[in-house]
Amino acid sequence: AIASAFINYKNRIDSRSVIAGNNNNNNNNSSTSPRPSIPSPTISQTTNSGNCSDTIQPISEKVKNGTWYACQILASRKLFERNNKVFDSVNSNIYVLFENGLYKYYTGVEQNKQSSIDVLKNMQKTIFKESFLVVFNNGKKQ
Repeated sequence: AIASAFINYKNRIDSRSVIAGNNNNNNNNSSTSPRPSIPSPTISQTTNSGNCSDTIQPISEKVKNGTWYACQILASRKLFERNNKVFDSVNSNIYVLFENGLYKYYTGVEQNKQSSIDVLKNMQKTIFKESFLVVFNNGKKQ
């Protein structure tokens, strides 16, 4: 019963996190579609300050070994580029994972849990109010 309640809660959160790409005119069934590759968009201009990347990177390479914590800020049916206005309030690297038909976006990817929690608190003060912490262990989302 608890597992079922948790799964229902997670599905509700995931569906609320989708803020773009509703695909109302698309007849494709995402559960039978092949998994798309995640291209690395080339962006000619850095839209953020600091020493963070101006592209969105696949999270799989970053979290390959050990335990990592990440702040999930967005889930969408569309792959966004780093210079999209939705990311204007994010001043750190952004990573993406394609899972269950959605592109899930993360920031604050750290092995130090408190560092990720600090990023999470900052993100929740922006448009990403429903962001939450996710754990990866040896490349697998827990």
